[in-house]
Amino acid sequence: MEDIRWLDFETFVPRAEHSGLTDLASGKSIPLVEYSFGKTQFSVDNAKNSQDKRATSVGGSLLDRGNLRFLSIVSELARSLLSEAWLRDEDLKFYLRTPAHHLNALNELWWLGRFRSAVEIKPRHKMHSGPEDIDWRFKLEGTDMWINLEAKNRPVDVSRHVHGIDVGVSKWLADVTKKFAQSAENEINLLGLTLFGQIDRHVQQSISEWLYKQPLLDGVLIWSHEGREKSIFDRQLKSPKARILNMPFIAEPVEERDLIVRSWAVLDRRYWSEEMLSSFPLDL
Repeated sequence: MEDIRWLDFETFVPRAEHSGLTDLASGKSIPLVEYSFGKTQFSVDNAKNSQDKRATSVGGSLLDRGNLRFLSIVSELARSLLSEAWLRDEDLKFYLRTPAHHLNALNELWWLGRFRSAVEIKPRHKMHSGPEDIDWRFKLEGTDMWINLEAKNRPVDVSRHVHGIDVGVSKWLADVTKKFAQSAENEINLLGLTLFGQIDRHVQQSISEWLYKQPLLDGVLIWSHEGREKSIFDRQLKSPKARILNMPFIAEPVEERDLIVRSWAVLDRRYWSEEMLSSFPLDL
């Protein structure tokens, strides 16, 4: 609650949804607690008709509303890694409380939270003299290795999940590499990519092919909000020095998978197909 008061949202309306899931131990219904935080570009109200296949015509968790447990997870990670700076960074506060930036800012903090051993953390770090900066620069505790991390949230990928429309790597990763400079021997340039469709073989291959054409990037980490059939996390490490990240420096999402399952269970019947709804594993 302290963090919510500090953020001072202009709009913050919690609401509980029935997820359709049941706790197998207690037999009780598992709720999904979400919150409205203001207008974003995504909403089912944008749909012109039932055949409208634009990504912006879809609404749901982490599109036009937040997930309260996810907000709590990110808050706990930020308190742990940023310490007192968490409640003092006015730039971060602005992005978190602004509806158009709120979910992207949470995504940036979540990606930082994958590195529980991060120390000497520097937000909004410039790697060159241009106007662009990367989201985070930090050192891996106990090593001399620095990580330069840019996090990208790609909700437009929801079209792939709902309609099978693949906008492709060019849409997901446009203008990413201009934020980076060549990494030194004790640096790893990383992209953290958040998707809304499955991490299938096509996605893995497309990103791998793109990565090997990028001289300034050492690796790409991928997280997906769709994990009912495939893994929700993948790492692609190109340079030999980046393979240190195969060691337990990265905390892969665990609790987040449960949140994903609940979120995809609560779908707006004005837009989502009965076939998709009926395919959900209610006893999971």
